Amino acid sequence: MAAKDKSKKGEKSMAQQKSINLGTFLKSLIKLSIVIPLSVYLLLVVVMYNSSWARKQVIYLNYVKDPFTDYSKPYKHGIENSTNFYINGPAGKLGAWYVKAKNDEIPFDQPFHLTDGNPVFIYFHGNAFSRANEHRLALYKVLSSLSYHVVTIDYRGFADSDGHPSEQGLIEDGLATWDWVKSRSADAPVFIWGHSLGSAVAAGVAKVLCDKGSPPSGIILEAPFNNVYDAGKEHAIAKPFRFLPFFEEIVMDEVKQLFRTDKRISHIYCPILMLHDQDDEIIPFKFGKKLYVQARQSRPSNAKPVHLIEFNGKHGHNWICDSKLLPRILRDFLEQNSLQSEQTVFADKKD
Repeated sequence: MAAKDKSKKGEKSMAQQKSINLGTFLKSLIKLSIVIPLSVYLLLVVVMYNSSWARKQVIYLNYVKDPFTDYSKPYKHGIENSTNFYINGPAGKLGAWYVKAKNDEIPFDQPFHLTDGNPVFIYFHGNAFSRANEHRLALYKVLSSLSYHVVTIDYRGFADSDGHPSEQGLIEDGLATWDWVKSRSADAPVFIWGHSLGSAVAAGVAKVLCDKGSPPSGIILEAPFNNVYDAGKEHAIAKPFRFLPFFEEIVMDEVKQLFRTDKRISHIYCPILMLHDQDDEIIPFKFGKKLYVQARQSRPSNAKPVHLIEFNGKHGHNWICDSKLLPRILRDFLEQNSLQSEQTVFADKKD
């Protein structure tokens, strides 16, 4: 009996020890789940406070990328009649794709056939990732299906392009792309499309071209913002830092003069089409509306029309390309025949 009691006590002791070990492990796990995120957050606070370079890089997020993307074969991403090439930019090579207009009957063994009269769209994407991102691919397909050629690039420091990003650098890359297209497109109409951060690049390029007296045929600003300062304060990346005492003085003060589309828009006299969805949580609609109002108030009286198409929900920040109304909107804009109202609202039930 004594042996049995001793055995039972041993088993009970082992069970208690296991319970204690499990409890200790769970407590350690809970501590780690708190300490690690807090440590990362504090490290980010220190970096943001001390590094001007880091504060600016948050705008571009060019280090957010898929390391396994193959840029050399766009057809692997579902883009037919397309080719990868490189443009010689001011900071080195710029990775680029050409997507041929769907109705172009010229054999694809003759690339860069931009002189057939079909409109050409130069596309500037937003921050992070590359020209191979899913929603960007979807837009190329829409434009190609409408018989528009597409040329898109990755800015310096993005994807397979050389260099490091900066505001002036991105605009220079945009101008290099414009020169490349214009040297190969003869008299074909050339439009510039910019999405999110790319809308500010598109506006920067268009301002330079308008100042030179050689404006694009028009610009499309998708999910645009008036300036980085206003939009940045409400961006999800800024939320964890907004309560910090130095946030406004140091972090936001750093970007006050960056990507001031609200200042550049007054110099752009070519036709402008703005596309923005009410449920955009990345760049809220109100910032696109502010830019639209600024354009209406500040552009010269002889400037071509500016239109704001307000989508009434469900497309978010990236997926206006899925709208069934987009093809008609683009055709009307290119023909300038029925986009005459200052602002057009499309309800969900119509889309």
